[in-house]
Amino acid sequence: MPEVILAIASNQDREKHIHFALTELETCYGTLAVSPTYESRAQAPSVTAFDYHNLVVSFHTTQTHNTLKSHCKTIEQHAGRTNTSITLDIDILLYGDDIVHPDILNCAYVLRPLAELLPEQLHPNERKSYALLWQQMQATQSKQSLQLTPINSALIKTKT
Repeated sequence: MPEVILAIASNQDREKHIHFALTELETCYGTLAVSPTYESRAQAPSVTAFDYHNLVVSFHTTQTHNTLKSHCKTIEQHAGRTNTSITLDIDILLYGDDIVHPDILNCAYVLRPLAELLPEQLHPNERKSYALLWQQMQATQSKQSLQLTPINSALIKTKT
């Protein structure tokens, strides 16, 4: 069974939508490993853009990549996501050793929670641990681009 790593984010009614996603995923896939949650600024700030809550989860599944992707999109839609309202965003980062989402190495809001959840696990292409990749990102990027605020996980009611 491949290990799957998902990134979950919400910038509208954040605690509610993240809790909904975790509950739906746990119902379908069983026990989840859940990272700490971080708040990050919206990438394209505007009057209506709210800060995001971000986390990653890991679990094993027998589902194919396409079935998993479809299930994630269904969860997003049930949380009220539309083309104009991103209440919930669930991205497949890794499916086994296949890199599905290239932002793992480019976005602090993905790499930091991943480095905390699976610090010793190696990135499939880089062959470096996520903890080391996070340290390298911290050393090479501006503090502003790395600005993440830890969120009290009790607020999210994460399942571990």
